[in-house]
Amino acid sequence: LQILKTDKFTNLSAITEKDFQDGLLSKTEIEKLRQILKDGFKNNQTINEIEKNIKNDINLKDRVTKTGIISSAVRPASITRTETVRLANKGLISLYKENNIKKVRYLAALSDRTCAICAGLDGGIYNIDDSEGIIPVHTMCRCSWISVLD
Repeated sequence: LQILKTDKFTNLSAITEKDFQDGLLSKTEIEKLRQILKDGFKNNQTINEIEKNIKNDINLKDRVTKTGIISSAVRPASITRTETVRLANKGLISLYKENNIKKVRYLAALSDRTCAICAGLDGGIYNIDDSEGIIPVHTMCRCSWISVLD
């Protein structure tokens, strides 16, 4: 929750008119998202509940990217899953630093849905300062960090 208060949501925030046209979110929409996630975390909501709130409260448009178009129909799930993982891992790194943890291990959520990149990173050990911003590796990433104790 502490991370959520100040996070900039840089991958979702529109700055220019073209960003808005490409489906990025306005400052008002970012604040709505922040509140939905805050309420979801505080009330121990499921991913599906948070996704439903995003779908109902934010008018998402199709997202135009360099690699194609992400339909507005799938964006609530994409944003929910990606942002909860990103924020949770950012919070973990902060907590580990507060507790003087120096290294972390990449933990891939291994299954038939695991991408080759995440599978390849699984088990890798990083200095804590080098771990920031790695997870999520991609949209809807399910990976996490675990502490390494010497």
